[in-house]
Amino acid sequence: MISFLLPASLDSYIRSKLFQPRKSKQQTNKLDILFKQNYTDTDSENNFPLMIPQDYLGLAFFSMLCCFWPLGIAAFYLSQKTNKASAQGDFQGATAASRQALWLSILSIVFGIITYTCAIAALISYLSGKPP
Repeated sequence: MISFLLPASLDSYIRSKLFQPRKSKQQTNKLDILFKQNYTDTDSENNFPLMIPQDYLGLAFFSMLCCFWPLGIAAFYLSQKTNKASAQGDFQGATAASRQALWLSILSIVFGIITYTCAIAALISYLSGKPP
């Protein structure tokens, strides 16, 4: 064995863990019953820490001011709703509002880019003297 390479305390610890006597079937059953009584599947699912959803306030504010403002206002409202819901402990409602705020902000930015592109194309067309 490799005990000559390990310190004495580590070697004794490894030996104690490797060569532990087996538990009797009765002891194992008692432990299983205690484990099943104290820890069920629903308990383990509820013990996970919940993360506060992101509110996307900056993105909503940008989309409200610089892009398509009607959708930006709705995204800004939903980002504020995310903060209120997470403060009240409604993490499912906060997650849903957060997701909606993100999608409305993205949609507002896309509509804003399309609007600005069409406006620039119309301006170029007007200045060049050709009708659109």
